[in-house]
Amino acid sequence: MDAEPLILLVGDDTVTERVCAELTATAGHRVCVAGQLGPERQAAFRLLGATVAVGAIDADEALIAAGVLDAASLLAPYRCISSGPLAEASYLL
Repeated sequence: MDAEPLILLVGDDTVTERVCAELTATAGHRVCVAGQLGPERQAAFRLLGATVAVGAIDADEALIAAGVLDAASLLAPYRCISSGPLAEASYLL
């Protein structure tokens, strides 16, 4: 386990990119962006300093591979979690 906590950011839009920029501009944590990201979006997030986990965000396996089990925080726009494995827990967010 890494010394710095992981913030998992789920999404692929410009709001997600802006949140990613704000998070990666501060120290003391790692940021991973998870989603179905094309090559250009992957490059944009990596340029900001985030790691990228490409996969369907409605699949448990993809979220686990992205680090959800070890994440200190999970940030996701509502539209990303309105269905799928996180929908039942969306009231926690």
